[in-house]
Amino acid sequence: SIGYFARGEIEYNQGKTEEAIADYTRGLDIFPDHMESVGNRGNLYAKKGEYRRAIEDYNRAMALRPNDPKSYYNRGLAYFNLGELDKSVVDYAEAIRLKADYTDAYLGRGKAYGKLKNYQAAIADVETALKIEPKHPETLNFSLMISHWKTMVASTAVSQKLDTIEKCNEAIQLNPNNASVYFARTLIYDKTKQTDLAIADY
Repeated sequence: SIGYFARGEIEYNQGKTEEAIADYTRGLDIFPDHMESVGNRGNLYAKKGEYRRAIEDYNRAMALRPNDPKSYYNRGLAYFNLGELDKSVVDYAEAIRLKADYTDAYLGRGKAYGKLKNYQAAIADVETALKIEPKHPETLNFSLMISHWKTMVASTAVSQKLDTIEKCNEAIQLNPNNASVYFARTLIYDKTKQTDLAIADY
């Protein structure tokens, strides 16, 4: 079994997905409690887009090592890719509980919150992550996300006051450069299923 795990590890690092899965599986048939190999196989299934199989391996890895934050992060990412955002948030939160400076878990949870339109929580998580790791390679992308979410927060507040298209139009006439009002009008168009007009405002 050790030989299969060793060869699987080499193939894993070389990006040989199918070969690595096969060797990890052979090794795990002999020695099923090799946690690193279970987790790595889960990552390879996720890479292939087989998220349910990945989750099965992450569950197995958690049973072997319950306090490993990486397994929760990986499962959270798999749930995110499946669109199961509430489960994703729960797993990212557990990863953060186990490792308070887990930058990628904060970023992952922030993205999930953004998809759930919980923009305040999304902003808080991503800002926390970028404080932990200011030189994160995706800093620019996440900074743009924060700007977008802040605009959505402002637009939501505006839309609660300007709750009709007519009120938004009046506000735009007074100040044509106020982006929040345009976003507010877009939110109203979305709610009223006026998709073409919503796209035009974007």
